[in-house]
Amino acid sequence: MPSSHDLFIKGILSNQTEAIDFFYGSLPESITKLLQLENLELTKETFIGNDHKESRTDLLYKIPLKSGSFAYIYLLFEHKSYYDPKIFTPLREETNYAKRIEILRYLLEYLSRARNDAENYSVNEIIQGIEVEYMNFLEKIREEGELKGKLENKLETARKMKEFGDTLEKIIVITGLSEDQLRENGIL
Repeated sequence: MPSSHDLFIKGILSNQTEAIDFFYGSLPESITKLLQLENLELTKETFIGNDHKESRTDLLYKIPLKSGSFAYIYLLFEHKSYYDPKIFTPLREETNYAKRIEILRYLLEYLSRARNDAENYSVNEIIQGIEVEYMNFLEKIREEGELKGKLENKLETARKMKEFGDTLEKIIVITGLSEDQLRENGIL
């Protein structure tokens, strides 16, 4: 079950603008110059890997390459809210010196940003900012759920109307759904 921290980060990175900023700030320039990040798409959270097995991730982006094909980048969130003496094991076990330096660089950048936030804002201001963003995120989830529920109700009404032999025009007028929406959802 995802933690509230995971949901919070997932909510932020589900926003296209935030995801683009994240990738520009996290990926090496040698990679970002190959990508058309402004056209990235958030896709389903499952994918089939090279081993032909289904994998699940927190977020999966489909990003057009400037060469004309696509790249997929997935993110998997793991929040540690407890002390874990093995947290740096992957760093210690990394045998590629350049990779170790890269991992350390990202860690130091993160710590530097966190320290700057701590110096520029009081703990209460940081907590209030997180609470506001979290509440906005929860409100967005609630609104999306309501919209999905309304759509599902309209689709169910359309299915029943079709079963009773109502005309397409009548189904569209009563439900407010377009012909394309009815086709996309298997009603037509």
